[in-house]
Amino acid sequence: MALLFGLGSAVMFACSTLMASRSIRMIGNNSVIGWIMLIGTIITIPFLIASGWPEISARNLLIMAFAGIGNIGGLFFCFRALQVGKVGLVAPIVSTEGALAAFMSALAGERLKAAVIFSLIVIIVGVLIAAIAPDPAPIAHEKPAQAVLFSTLTSLCLAATLFATGGLSGTIPIAWLSLPPRLAGVLLVTIPLAISGKLRISKKALPLVLGSGVAEVVGFSSFALGAGYSIAITSVVASQFAPIAAILAFFIFKERLGKMQISGILLIILGVAALTSLTG
Repeated sequence: MALLFGLGSAVMFACSTLMASRSIRMIGNNSVIGWIMLIGTIITIPFLIASGWPEISARNLLIMAFAGIGNIGGLFFCFRALQVGKVGLVAPIVSTEGALAAFMSALAGERLKAAVIFSLIVIIVGVLIAAIAPDPAPIAHEKPAQAVLFSTLTSLCLAATLFATGGLSGTIPIAWLSLPPRLAGVLLVTIPLAISGKLRISKKALPLVLGSGVAEVVGFSSFALGAGYSIAITSVVASQFAPIAAILAFFIFKERLGKMQISGILLIILGVAALTSLTG
């Protein structure tokens, strides 16, 4: 079941990434984030009602608020990376978020094993190779170095968010844990853009934005269900949304990567799988 739900999560995250990568070029980063967060909040409401009103301490409330803001920051960096880089390059680096969160957890609670340190080094080397590798088929407005930088910042933001909220999963219902990122997006992005008249949408972007918002929520829910059986297995399988997204981008968008870029990405994927298994 962990394998099945992890795979479902990976496919949904890959689809969400692909659709977002196209819609941001039509209506811009801010509008896409605003719409995705609004859609996610609306979808989450029935689950909130079904799970009832939980008791949340002031400390946990602050952690959830931090998670919401951190997630929005991660999305801004991620969508900026997708504006200047290929999906096949951005997705693998962003997929390190879970492994980095597991690394932070291990670092906070125990002495790190040599295998854990080695796995982290493999990921870092993979990111560096992907950043400096020549691109055989550049796309319009592509800036690979910037894409790697923004992707890395995305992963760090999301990893910190996952690490901060990791201890809450047993005390607060999943629906309520999924609310802060979306609610923060609505309050900080959607509403201000709507008031200022800058919340954009178009006929071509609408289905992509809707699809991305739904896929993001389904992916998160699938991950949460899989984690109930095995956090390690679900995390490793879910992190494979990166190669799935890269393969789909190759066939759908005709995005090509060079041999050196592919080598770096393979190192990232292997390092993520190993690090998540060792710390999961």
